[in-house]
Amino acid sequence: MNLNTNTYTRLFSVCQRLTHLTIKGKHLRYYSLLPEYALPLTMCSSSTIVKLYVNVRTIDDCLRLLDGRFNQMKILNVIIDSIDTPLLNIDSQYILPNLTKFFFSVCNSTEEYDNVIVPLLRRMTNLETLVLFLLIENRPKFIDGVHLHQEILIHMPRLKKFIFNITTIDDVVHINYWLKKDDIEETMIFNDGLPYFQCRVDIFKNGIGRCRLCSIPFIESF
Repeated sequence: MNLNTNTYTRLFSVCQRLTHLTIKGKHLRYYSLLPEYALPLTMCSSSTIVKLYVNVRTIDDCLRLLDGRFNQMKILNVIIDSIDTPLLNIDSQYILPNLTKFFFSVCNSTEEYDNVIVPLLRRMTNLETLVLFLLIENRPKFIDGVHLHQEILIHMPRLKKFIFNITTIDDVVHINYWLKKDDIEETMIFNDGLPYFQCRVDIFKNGIGRCRLCSIPFIESF
């Protein structure tokens, strides 16, 4: 199936009551749900889609899905091949008031966590369920509970469930750096209020450090 613009424009035009859409398969990673350049909101859009499962190639593809063309979407499950600096000028301030569940998985490592992922998550003010699977490189500090709370979770007052698997890799880590367990327990949101998580910090002889922070159990979808 060739995932071109005309195909999806016709799909949303013919299926005007379509509410759930799943587009999966490894081959989809070599195409985009939307074309290389941004489309007007009147094209390849739907006001009835409430649940979307999709694999995309770049962060631009993901941002297009959240630019208002699916303004009634409540659940988005997206798997992205890679996250680099966005090429398109897409409004990053557009609030997503209807989105309540967001599954976000990135297949490859990224250096754009602070520039792209954090601003994206802050747009989801009414989120109730958040699932993150991330591998972050070349960040000055490890991602810990304090950071997640101050930079993301306080912007989601309705959040009830937070499931995550976040690994941070840093080229230079001081040997005296330790992630405090109480930092995580005091700030995190967990299922049923139980702080089940795993944190492991590895510091290698060459100075490279790796921190893996995840909730237990970690699920792959919802």
